[in-house]
Amino acid sequence: MGNIMVNDKNKLAIGVVFFAFFSFLSLPLGYVRNWLLSSISIEFVSAFASINIFIGLVNTFFVFGATNVYSTFLPKIKDPSKQSQFVFSSYLNSAILMILMSVVFFLYYSKLPNNIIGTLQISNWLLVFFFIIFYGFGQTGVNTLIGLREYKLSAILNSAQILFVTVFLLLITIGLLPKFVGYEFNTFLCLIGSVWCFVFVIFLCYFVPRKGFHIKYYLPKGYWSQAFFVHLGTILTFLYGYADQILVLGYLGEMELAQYFLIVQIASLITFLPIRLGNVFQSGFSTILADNTQKANLELTLQYNKIARYILLLTFLISSVLVLFNREILSIFSNNLELNSLCFLLLVIRYFIGSLGNIHSMIIISKEKNLSFFLMNTYMVIIQIVLSLIFVRTHGVLGIVVSFIISTIIAQLNLAYLLVKKCRIQHFDIKILFIVFLLLIVLIFLSFVFVDIFARIALLVFAVFIVVRLLKTDIFYLIKMFVK
Repeated sequence: MGNIMVNDKNKLAIGVVFFAFFSFLSLPLGYVRNWLLSSISIEFVSAFASINIFIGLVNTFFVFGATNVYSTFLPKIKDPSKQSQFVFSSYLNSAILMILMSVVFFLYYSKLPNNIIGTLQISNWLLVFFFIIFYGFGQTGVNTLIGLREYKLSAILNSAQILFVTVFLLLITIGLLPKFVGYEFNTFLCLIGSVWCFVFVIFLCYFVPRKGFHIKYYLPKGYWSQAFFVHLGTILTFLYGYADQILVLGYLGEMELAQYFLIVQIASLITFLPIRLGNVFQSGFSTILADNTQKANLELTLQYNKIARYILLLTFLISSVLVLFNREILSIFSNNLELNSLCFLLLVIRYFIGSLGNIHSMIIISKEKNLSFFLMNTYMVIIQIVLSLIFVRTHGVLGIVVSFIISTIIAQLNLAYLLVKKCRIQHFDIKILFIVFLLLIVLIFLSFVFVDIFARIALLVFAVFIVVRLLKTDIFYLIKMFVK
């Protein structure tokens, strides 16, 4: 049993390192992609912002059970044939849901009010259906690989979209491809749909020879309970995560959406790594909990606290760079747009506050506290939407950002309560969290005091040094894990 536990810990560590490595590669690609979008045209930014909302819509409403189901149940199924049957059954469930939702979407899209869809019109429904099917199948394939702890391949495939989109935009910028004026949204549908079709084919080529192809319906005990609540919870999470962009599109228009989208994309890089690593963590947590003993719960607590330290260090580093060099960063992306620096700094605060939230969510889901998690998400969505509707009319984008911060604080308090009371996991040191947060606030004020860039670099190095000592983290540990 001890050897199994050590092996599981090593797999979790390797998974974290590989996903972290490819996520770090995606960070500069994300910046380059956003810069290329803003340099091509405002219409391209607006189209990509719309396609981003559509991706969230498909991933939430069209794929049954969400990503977490695979990370919860696949590590607990040891028989390869049973694993294959489970994956086939899950794909079948998703395919049925995708067909039903596609029909509903086709019939009722034109009847949606303008304050939800703005001026966005869909001109090619075949492209939409192509995108839905292959994005859903490709994303499910990646989630299956994560559940099977095939972290290297899943990390590579998970980064395919941002790589292909960035190269595509670069080819347009240097003049090797046309700008597809008037067809920006359809162009992204075709491109991203093709990428996920490629991902799905690679998944099949890897999975079928190793696990077989078993056409038999099999779902483990507890599947429907978790899948149902997680799916509903994911719908609420989608509303919580995209309500702001939907309201900006509906109430303020496509140009405001383009500007808001860019500052959100830059600021959200803070939580990019924790979110990308989420399913890796959940797969590892579920494997540890498969032992179902008090020792397993203690091991989970130790793993959580260790992971939290490194996630907090990385998110603080990214947040500090964004606040200390916010003027330079925003000037890079403001080719055709006027970006709001106050909203940007407030968004940085919001995303840093939520930096550990995804880890807490993965533990709660791994513990199968589905009803509690669902109810918490329900409260958060209601608060987020109500506050946004109140403030957007009077304060525009700033009102939405402020409501976002308020709902994020409440969400983190709720997650902490579920973690401690329902899951019986000791929360990460609150005093350390508070000190690191205060340090970030101090850096925001100092970014206006120190104009000289070298002074701000010195501030960054000093602040990171303090946090490294405070968290007692070892940077060389991550390097050793990756080299190993």
